[in-house]
Parts: sequence; structure tokens; C-alpha cells
Amino acid sequence: MHLDELRILLLSERETGRLVHIQRDLFVSAGKSLEELYTSLYAIADPFSEEARVLIERITAIKETLSDLYRIRAEKILSLARTQEEGSYIDREELKKLLPEEKDMFDQVVLSLEQARCRLVEGVL
Repeated sequence: MHLDELRILLLSERETGRLVHIQRDLFVSAGKSLEELYTSLYAIADPFSEEARVLIERITAIKETLSDLYRIRAEKILSLARTQEEGSYIDREELKKLLPEEKDMFDQVVLSLEQARCRLVEGVL
């Protein structure tokens, strides 16, 4: 996964209130790219060289972009989970855009919200 592709994906995710379809192995692919960059970095004899600096900047940029992408998607998933727990309509196409790990997070959050509502609100009523 190239940094430019990740940045385009991040921009798309920022610009829309809905989840953007991403490839299922995006994070795995980005992890492999990071491994390759780290291998190249460790192979450089002079850690203060221009080549090393460029690799370090690229590694940092990929990591930051992945973190931003995760954060934005997690916020959208939390919003979907609140909507689901409230019993409001959720577009099923939106749920299809979730990665398997994101779907698991969504299900766990919905369950936690439902359990908290039962213990706190319905127990009082």
C-alpha cells in the first residue's frame, strides 16, 4: 500500500459522513509495506544519511495516516452503533463496508450499550 493511496483514502473518509469502502487487507498490506521500509532503513549504514531521513519520514507518515484513518472510521462506527442501539434505521450497505474487525467492534459496542441501558435506565423505570 503506497502512502499516496492511503492519503487519498483518508481524504475520502474525511469528506463523507459515511464509511468509505476499503480493501479488506488494507491494514495488513500497509503493515507489510512498513516492514519493508523498516528493513530498508536498518540496512542503511549511515543512520544520519539523507536516505535514512527520507525512509523515517515515510514510515512516520504511513503510521500517522493509518492512525487517522482508524480514528475517523471508529468515530463513524460508534455513531452507527448508537443509532442501532436506539432502534433507528441503519443503512445495511453501510455495515457491508466494515472490515471484519470493525464489524466485531460494532457488535460489541451495540451489545455494551444495550446492557448499560438495561441496567441503568430500564432498571429505574
